[in-house]
Amino acid sequence: MRVFEVVARPGLAAAGVSAPLATIAVLLGSRWWVVAAVVAWTALVGFVVAAPRLWPGMNDIAARVAVVTAWAASVIAFILGLFGHYAVAIDHALCGGGAGTSATSAAGAAAVYLAGSFWALRSGRRALWAWPLLMLVGWGAHLGLLFALGAHGYCET
Repeated sequence: MRVFEVVARPGLAAAGVSAPLATIAVLLGSRWWVVAAVVAWTALVGFVVAAPRLWPGMNDIAARVAVVTAWAASVIAFILGLFGHYAVAIDHALCGGGAGTSATSAAGAAAVYLAGSFWALRSGRRALWAWPLLMLVGWGAHLGLLFALGAHGYCET
């Protein structure tokens, strides 16, 4: 396995999530979010351009179309997972939970997501269905860790 492939898969997965999130975070008004958004979008466009190197068995255009299509499907999956997370976050805010569980569960979910990117982004065809699935698995890992780490307190509401 070439070094580019090892670095590119989690890099593509990270850029795929970071670009839209940093763009939304720009609304917070900090110039640092603008810098983060520009860097993330530049990285994502760079991965689209380099897609034929990531999947050498594919036609250049097909590889680029696969990256864009898989990324768009993963963004949709991210939004669907966000709705599930929102319900748990509201419960957590109302009923309390363990200190530090949100950051720990987010780090664990990010680790699962990035580790899974080695498998999900192995080929262009697999990326079309596995990247969105991996996004949902990442949200599931986050929610599972929230509950496992005691994020749900007793609630009388």
